[in-house]
Amino acid sequence: MKSNGSVVVTNEFASVEIRVDQQFNGPTAWVTDRKSGVTRKIDPLALEGLVWAPDYLIESLADPGHRGA
Repeated sequence: MKSNGSVVVTNEFASVEIRVDQQFNGPTAWVTDRKSGVTRKIDPLALEGLVWAPDYLIESLADPGHRGA
């Protein structure tokens, strides 16, 4: 855990930093791609959607050929 309370999750393919912000109407996760610096706010409903998403959908999100511009 970093000093700002965030967590870094890394493997040979990706590295992201996850920080939980308590300032909104409830906790919100901020996920930053450490290579590009791109950050996305993800609310608890979207995170739960990832948990319930079928494997093929999660796998397509991880495929670099499917990344948007």
